[in-house]
Amino acid sequence: DLSRARIATVAESTSAQFLAEAQFDFRTEPDLYTALDALNRGTADAVVYDAPLLRYQVRQQFDDRLAVIPGSFEGQDYGIALPPGSLHREAINRVLLDSLRDPAWEALLYRYLGKRD
Repeated sequence: DLSRARIATVAESTSAQFLAEAQFDFRTEPDLYTALDALNRGTADAVVYDAPLLRYQVRQQFDDRLAVIPGSFEGQDYGIALPPGSLHREAINRVLLDSLRDPAWEALLYRYLGKRD
């Protein structure tokens, strides 16, 4: 269905790069709020962007009017940059792993992003 939709995304984003490489017709907006506002006003049929950011912005600004559908096109990982040989690497890894195992992490995700796919 996306190939027939008027798609909006954020300019110079990985989503814009993905859409261009996949040869979708789309338009760019300066920021996510503007892209979602176009969807809300009916001048766009879909917004393609990073799922966590979409879920957060929709939940904060458009909760009663827009919804994020499940699914994704391409997974992206995030990282923390440290200098080579950093003494903090092990401690950071342990804190991250402990945090991700804590049930409070899921509650926090739900609080800001809503239900996950």
